[in-house]
Amino acid sequence: KVLPANSEVGSTVQTYGANEDYLEVFGIEVLAGRNFDENLQSDENAVLINETALLKLGLASPKQALSQTLKIGSRTWKIVGVLKDYHHASMKQDIPPIVIRYRNRNVDYFSISLSGDLKTKSKALDMLEQQWNAIYPLNPFEYYFHDTLFDQIYKSELQAQRLFTFLSIIAMLLAAMGLIGLMNVIIFQK
Repeated sequence: KVLPANSEVGSTVQTYGANEDYLEVFGIEVLAGRNFDENLQSDENAVLINETALLKLGLASPKQALSQTLKIGSRTWKIVGVLKDYHHASMKQDIPPIVIRYRNRNVDYFSISLSGDLKTKSKALDMLEQQWNAIYPLNPFEYYFHDTLFDQIYKSELQAQRLFTFLSIIAMLLAAMGLIGLMNVIIFQK
C-alpha cells in the first residue's frame, strides 16, 4: 500500500527498486523532474512514479507530483520524477501504477544492455560470469534475454490465434454444408 504522506487512504501499486541507470537501459522517458542521482544523499529516500500512479494517487499533473511525499510501509519517500507509462509486462495487460524506489545496494538482479554481434555478446557474458563468480561465489550465474522472454510470452498467444482461426474455418465449413444441405432438401421437395 502506498499513501500520500498526509493521507489515511492507501492505493495499491507495484514497487520496484532501481538505480540511476535503469531508465537509460530500458529507454524510459521522464515527463517531469529528474532521474535518480547517486551523488545526492537525499535520493536514498527518492522515488519515481509513472503516469498511472500519478492518477491513482490523485495528483493532477506531473509537475504537481514533484516534491510530494509518499508513505510506503513506515518510510516516507519524496517523488523526484514522473515517468511516461510503459509496459512492464504483457502488452495485453493494462499498465499498472508503478513506484520505483532508489536502490543501489542489496540488489536482487541486474539488467544489462548488450549490443553487437553474437561473438561480442558471448565474450561479454563470459566476462560477466567471471566477475559474478568472483563477487558471489556461492550464487549461480543465471541470465535470460528479454527478447527470448517476450517470444515465450507471445508464443502461446500465437498458438491460441492459430487455433481460433482453424476452429473458425471449421465452423464456416459446417455452416456452408448445412446451407447446401438445406437447399438440397428444398429443391428436392419442389
